[in-house]
Amino acid sequence: MTDEFVRMGHLIAESLGLPGLPFVMLPHPLSGLSEAAVRAKAQQAAETALRVLTSPRESLEHEFTNTLYPMPTGVCPKVLEGPLGL
Repeated sequence: MTDEFVRMGHLIAESLGLPGLPFVMLPHPLSGLSEAAVRAKAQQAAETALRVLTSPRESLEHEFTNTLYPMPTGVCPKVLEGPLGL
């Protein structure tokens, strides 16, 4: 999953009772890249993917439950000014 969507994936996993579901992140975007560029990004993520597929669930659950995922770049939290944002 690209880093632009991993936070949403984590929130969905939490809502389904899977807060420690591991995600392997790839840099966003992948669309528009050449096959060679996508392969290079996938190769970078392969080590994490292999670890996720071969590690005990308990250790992954603890690690990924405590992982802080980035906010998507297009999301800007509203800045509140004054009492109640007024």
